[in-house]
Amino acid sequence: MVVPHRLFFAQVSPWWDNGGVAFLDVSSVEEDAEWFSHLRLWRTTLEQYNDIFAQENGLDPNDDDAFQRFTAQEVIDLASSRSGSHRIRDSWYGYCHGLGFAREGEPILTFTLPPAELRAIRTGAAYDAVNPPSQGYHDVIRRGLVELGIDRADADAYLKSRHVLASP
Repeated sequence: MVVPHRLFFAQVSPWWDNGGVAFLDVSSVEEDAEWFSHLRLWRTTLEQYNDIFAQENGLDPNDDDAFQRFTAQEVIDLASSRSGSHRIRDSWYGYCHGLGFAREGEPILTFTLPPAELRAIRTGAAYDAVNPPSQGYHDVIRRGLVELGIDRADADAYLKSRHVLASP
């Protein structure tokens, strides 16, 4: 799937050799198709999504008190309105955003930084958060793009163009 939101790398991940991690800037809609992002979709159950959301935020998915889990209706509402919900404060991936529906009518969700933090990075207020990914992380994402049918050289160029956050 291609969405009109910019992909960029920021923060520091010790799991990826202190490189940046991927974020989708849902704080604005890109007009220039050059900045649209390629996404790979994974079909999950609601329970699986809640578990992944917890794990990506360093929480125990079996701890019912760790965060407010998404309900089926909330997921549909987020996808319908293409809006978000900030469930886990002080976390890189604590914000869930609806991106619409797949052809099968299934809601599409992503998690990323909340819009206020995304805007701060885009406008330069938090520009120091921008950080290219490690080569290992870059290679993992490139492999996924190649599996989607994107030429390896094009996938590399696409990712390298997102190693820095171009001005809005």
